[in-house]
Amino acid sequence: MSYLKSQPYLPAEGTEFCDYMERVINGVTDLQREGRVPGDEGVDGLVALWRVVTRQVRADINAAGPASTRQITTTIPMTAAEFQQSSSMFETFYQLLRILEMRGAIDLRRSEGVTRVVMAVYNGTII
Repeated sequence: MSYLKSQPYLPAEGTEFCDYMERVINGVTDLQREGRVPGDEGVDGLVALWRVVTRQVRADINAAGPASTRQITTTIPMTAAEFQQSSSMFETFYQLLRILEMRGAIDLRRSEGVTRVVMAVYNGTII
């Protein structure tokens, strides 16, 4: 099995990331129920992956101690092909979410800490 190993990030930023992702995942789920976001295999797979990433980041934060000031990394089961596919899907899906944000349907604003963890995962390495 291949894994995606994130770049280092601080546990406090990871906590912000998890809280943000849980809010966005719940928002997307609500939008799917309303029929404003497709409930297809691609979106469902992307949301499922977001849940896996969020759970693993949360587990790694808890293992390190949320108040720790030492950087941590997160390792997520994922092949290079899965990473490519999810990245491509996200690029398309994010544009839809931005349109929905402009219409007041979802809030995508995030802190700098959230952005750093997103980039730590996105710039991770397949091992």
